[in-house]
Amino acid sequence: MSAGRGPAPAAEERLHEIVANVGEGRDDGAIDRMAQRIRAVERVSLLDVHRDADHDRAVLTYCSSDDAALVDATLALADAALRSIDLRHPTKRGTQAGVHPRIGALDVVPVVPLAGGATLESAAAIAAEIARRLASDAALPVHRYGAIARTEERRSLPQLRRGGFDGLAAFHATAAGAPDDGPVQPHPSGGAVAVGVRPIMVAWNLELVPPLRADRLETAAAHARAIAAEIRGASAGGVAGLQARGFLLVRRGCAQVSMNLHDAPAAAARRGARRRMEQQQRQAASAGLCVGRAWV
Repeated sequence: MSAGRGPAPAAEERLHEIVANVGEGRDDGAIDRMAQRIRAVERVSLLDVHRDADHDRAVLTYCSSDDAALVDATLALADAALRSIDLRHPTKRGTQAGVHPRIGALDVVPVVPLAGGATLESAAAIAAEIARRLASDAALPVHRYGAIARTEERRSLPQLRRGGFDGLAAFHATAAGAPDDGPVQPHPSGGAVAVGVRPIMVAWNLELVPPLRADRLETAAAHARAIAAEIRGASAGGVAGLQARGFLLVRRGCAQVSMNLHDAPAAAARRGARRRMEQQQRQAASAGLCVGRAWV
């Protein structure tokens, strides 16, 4: 070592994040038990727990520089979810079901590279191990999506969830819908799980609030669906990489445009996207609606 030079700095630890979605947004006790199972795993940090009663969905975000610990935390979460959530229950189906589509109690497990040299390739190795363990240890059918999908068509999460929990058996019976890991038969109460890899995603929601009259809620929902259809990436002239859906949120007395942006740089280049959304908002305003809460 030359004079005057200290030791070389330690390499930054490779950091990955998991943003797990579960099919429970109303039972605080069940959600708290799932969060506690993650907290109990050493070297894993639980960053956030978001719950939504209208969607009947909770999102648990956790990270670690220890790949094996991330796998263990996900297996612990799966065990807690399967013990707490029964998608056959009347409160999970029909008119009482949450507005968000889902295929499983532990519905989606995306692995995201965050820092320290973490890459989509390193995230893929973690996701593959999670998929294998959920299949072998929890007896769950696993669909690999995103960067680890077996075909281009299966990269899309909405494509895998299109038939929901009730349509899983029929979907799995097709060549295109057969799970990548685990049994073909859906778990009786827990369905299946989608495990994938993606970059950091920007997710945000926009609420449309009608006057306090029940008969105007469907008008608000129609405008929310129109805005979503106008701006989603699958539409002609839509925003690249944007998934968008319009929902009616009865408990909150409003409608919601729910958006996930997977390709922020490409979206920034499409400057007309903001103008299209503002136009739709003006049309909503002409129907007596106003923009309420918006959050990322």
